[in-house]
Amino acid sequence: MRWHLLHETVEPGHQIRFSIVTAVYNVARYIDEFIASIEAQTFPRDQFEVIAVDDGSTDDSLAKLRAWEERQPGLVTVITKENGGQATARNAGLPLARGEWATFTDPDDVLAANYLGEVAAFLARHPAASMVATNFIMLDDASGQLEDTHPLRRRFGTENVVRNLVQFPGHFFGSAPAAFVRTAELRSQGLLFDPRVRPNFEDGHFCIRYLLDVDEPTVGFVSTARYHYRKREDASSTLQGSLAHPGRYTDVLRHGYLDALRRGAAHTYTGLAPEWVQNIILYELSWYFSTQDRPAGAVSAAIGPVSDEFHALLAEILAYISPDVIASFSLRPLKSEWREILLHAYASEPWHSAVGHVQHLDRDQGLVRIVYRYTGSPPNEELVSGGKVVPAHHAKVRDLEYHGRVLLHERIVWVSSRRSIRIRLNGAALDLQFTIQRPNFALSSAAIRQRLDPDGGPGPQSVRTRLRSWATTSALVRRRYGRAWVLMDRVHDAGDSGEILFRY
Repeated sequence: MRWHLLHETVEPGHQIRFSIVTAVYNVARYIDEFIASIEAQTFPRDQFEVIAVDDGSTDDSLAKLRAWEERQPGLVTVITKENGGQATARNAGLPLARGEWATFTDPDDVLAANYLGEVAAFLARHPAASMVATNFIMLDDASGQLEDTHPLRRRFGTENVVRNLVQFPGHFFGSAPAAFVRTAELRSQGLLFDPRVRPNFEDGHFCIRYLLDVDEPTVGFVSTARYHYRKREDASSTLQGSLAHPGRYTDVLRHGYLDALRRGAAHTYTGLAPEWVQNIILYELSWYFSTQDRPAGAVSAAIGPVSDEFHALLAEILAYISPDVIASFSLRPLKSEWREILLHAYASEPWHSAVGHVQHLDRDQGLVRIVYRYTGSPPNEELVSGGKVVPAHHAKVRDLEYHGRVLLHERIVWVSSRRSIRIRLNGAALDLQFTIQRPNFALSSAAIRQRLDPDGGPGPQSVRTRLRSWATTSALVRRRYGRAWVLMDRVHDAGDSGEILFRY
């Protein structure tokens, strides 16, 4: 998608530094605060401009914009169009941009007063940066409080830095409202937002395409430039309402993730996109799993034909992502079952865990619980205790379903803890592992394996006895922590013990 510049020159001797292109649709209740934050900028007013595109609003948004334009004619330009979505509105405003750098601030968000000044100061020190990323601070609509809780806030430290994404593939940035890009580079690339990528990820898709085509994908992370992203109380923002939109499971994957990976693969000799692109897509995909695991239940439009299309597209996407990148991904918490789904659920061959997890000891019944996972048909399972094949005392299979399809099976077996135990799957021994944490102490995998099944056969002690001895800590620790409760309640990836206790 290409665009043509309508205004190619500015007044002689006067350079506009920044163009703020904002797509406006039915945000009248927020726009006064947005306008106030623009007018409060400490950066010289004659060095930036605002291009506000009303996308067919039905509330008072346009009237407020017109009044602003009349009051600040040298600062604000307002254009209108029929409703077509955020991408088309931004695309309509881009040809009017006269600034050296363009950004796409959302009209329900707020900028700190020194926002543009901090970006300008950073660019003065780092003029070669291809993109500038500003610090995303969450603005709680209900309380008005600012919270530094974005899942990727680790990218912004105590200092402003430049990162080459080839060397720092975890420092990607995909938020166009909080990013600054070179207008000349946009013009050279003919780059526009793709309106097919809806209801979300159009920003990420745009940023990936921009950075793939610059000479070096260098991003400046400016911690001191604070962008206040509003988390709406009524959950009416595009992102907050996207879970129930079928396009999130079809169009976003096809025109967004898959297109970005294919473009990225065209820039390498490996047939895979650069690692930083893969990380962006994995980060996005992780939300498809975490939203399904919410304790209160999940909203998903991926049912019936939409579900079938979603999973077919996901299989195509994973063909462009390295298993090593999936295995090492750590930019947000990724449950082991999600990682196993990404690695194995869409492969043509069945798979089962190489490790069985010893999870729980029932002292009263003398049983231990062991868990492993598999895809496809169940593997042939043999439980060997004391050198003899024995049946499980209890066993079941838990199907892990996401967006209308079972993707992974979890086998749970309870066996006697009074003797050593081995499990064979399709004739191969399953590595039984568990970790008992003590102060400054953790058993290695080799030590666990040796203690569970020394010399490949029954050991001198039962599993129950060895488990009890490992779990026993010093008398001092037992006295201090014997009656303690450990509660955790994270802001993101809810479902921790603290939240569950609160619900009950």
